[in-house]
Amino acid sequence: MTTEEQFDLTQFQKSNEMDYILAAKILNSASNLTEMSNLLYSITRLHVPEKIYKYISLNSDDNLNQLKFNTLQDNKVFLSCASQLNDPFDSRGYFYKKQEMAKHPELKRFNGSIIDDFAKYALVCSFSKVGVNNMPMWAHYSNNHSGFCVEYEPKKNDDLFRGCLFTIQYTDDRIDITQAMDKAITNLLNHKKKSIDDYFKNVQIELMPIAWITQFLNCVKHSSWSYEKEVRLINSAVSTEVSVSRRAIPSAIYCGYNCSDEHIKELIQIAFTNNIPIYKMIFDEQNPSYELISYSLD
Repeated sequence: MTTEEQFDLTQFQKSNEMDYILAAKILNSASNLTEMSNLLYSITRLHVPEKIYKYISLNSDDNLNQLKFNTLQDNKVFLSCASQLNDPFDSRGYFYKKQEMAKHPELKRFNGSIIDDFAKYALVCSFSKVGVNNMPMWAHYSNNHSGFCVEYEPKKNDDLFRGCLFTIQYTDDRIDITQAMDKAITNLLNHKKKSIDDYFKNVQIELMPIAWITQFLNCVKHSSWSYEKEVRLINSAVSTEVSVSRRAIPSAIYCGYNCSDEHIKELIQIAFTNNIPIYKMIFDEQNPSYELISYSLD
């Protein structure tokens, strides 16, 4: 038997990818939803890495650059609606068959449509677990190495941050959640009928299965994005126009290989003020290893 002290979390993460698709199937058939939800959530916690990284671009827009510096200075990260991300197919890794939902008289006039775009109801902030020696990430998300990258250690941040982090699962197939949606709608309509028949003013409706399923499946993306090794901070959106911030304390700052002297100076000041280690990414022309190296600016 493996004790907690013997459990190698790093090896576990390397050998086991989080399977949200399987988790959604289990939730849909669970008899004790609360117990199963808690168990599956605890498994997702095992997949949160020790360190995560956020690549940030800097360009000629001084106002936008200053906003990013201020966000770093204030120990914050911002979550925005998933529908505003660079992948227009984000949160579309799952679907339901509207024609089957149309069997319910209440939905027939809507052609079985319940939710058109799940991405509108998720607020996200994207990180990566690839580290800083990753040339594609610097090129794609830090304006060709001109920006910076911030390292965070989830365990050293509060519950609002680390408790909402989920690693991303990559797949070539979309997941059919028609059965789960039908189950949720049937439950909703049965409660509606009961409330009318029994003259109830208030009825407690159990929609947690679909809430958990969509939460998990918002962590599924197409396999072409797998190079990012994304870790996602997710909150539910109460409005499609909302953006929120979360406190996030950095553990290190890395300036890109092409980061300007002016921007490095700004980042050094932030690092000094907030007592954060700061590094500059360099490429050693004499090094036989094809890699970026972090050089301390402290």
